[in-house]
Amino acid sequence: MIGECGVRLGSLLPALFKARLSRFLGEVSFAGNVVLVHIPNTGRLDYALTPGARVWLRRVSRVGRTEYDLILAECAGSRVVVDSSLQNRLVAAALGCGIIVELAGYTVCDEEVAVPGARLDFMLCSSERKYFLEVKGCTLAEQGYALYPDAPTRRGRKHLATLVKMMEQGFKAGVLFVALRDDVVAFRANTKIDPEFSRGLSRAHARGVDVMAYSVRIGADMVNIDSAIPVRLD
Repeated sequence: MIGECGVRLGSLLPALFKARLSRFLGEVSFAGNVVLVHIPNTGRLDYALTPGARVWLRRVSRVGRTEYDLILAECAGSRVVVDSSLQNRLVAAALGCGIIVELAGYTVCDEEVAVPGARLDFMLCSSERKYFLEVKGCTLAEQGYALYPDAPTRRGRKHLATLVKMMEQGFKAGVLFVALRDDVVAFRANTKIDPEFSRGLSRAHARGVDVMAYSVRIGADMVNIDSAIPVRLD
């Protein structure tokens, strides 16, 4: 559930990761048993979900699914948010508290907004105009940089092109990268993994699309958007 300015994680249970069996299914060692867990993230995460890695689970009640969701993982001594559903909830909470200074004065009018040819995460409103916002979560890091993406992303490139089109129609638009780990101080596009996304991000910024990045603070039972971090555009 959403806390005052963040997202509460609830009671988390420690375990050790064993294997990723499919995109959404993993195997962990928990309380002396090997159990199946739901992995709520389509990213590769092969740098975090390694055999023997410390992970944290949340028990869930549902029919026809595993009893546990994998929420956090430890990677290179840092905690990483695995549950990708948290990133938009974090942004919504931060917007409500005015933490994202570049978007001060806007409120959330709609989420998962259908626009021509795509769907964007948020439509924000102010007294003067609408603002279309796409959110991207970063779980990969290198030398203090949060990196996006961790795999080639046609969808991500499409979102950038859509944001440019919304600008051309007279709206404001931006992309917000949320560094979902607590060991980064800046953001850059992962040119090595997807050079076309990196070029597209620079082109979108040149056309007037805002490019923002924020760190998070991961506590014992809550995650918060913390502060803006520098963005490096190649």
